[in-house]
Amino acid sequence: ELLFQKRREDIRSLFSLEETKEQLSSTIKSWKSRSEIEEKIGKPLYSITSYEKIKRMTIPIDDEHLLFISMDNNGDEVEKFKNISIKNIAALLENDPTKSE
Repeated sequence: ELLFQKRREDIRSLFSLEETKEQLSSTIKSWKSRSEIEEKIGKPLYSITSYEKIKRMTIPIDDEHLLFISMDNNGDEVEKFKNISIKNIAALLENDPTKSE
């Protein structure tokens, strides 16, 4: 289930909402399949997939939710993202839209 989606106003979506939901469903299945090997190699911390046009990053928020980030695959965007520590992403999620107040 897609709980929240946001992008910069100057960014055009490559996929329809339905296509995005299908991709997220596939990502969730893939993420869950990692639990089969978790005992041997540990919990997954994040996953990065690089395509010709974009990079996609999947980060667990908690046991029930994943953060799915897409970005341009140009050097500038990737370099900016490298400066963000995965550990600091939790701070960005303090206003977590998946949690009700």
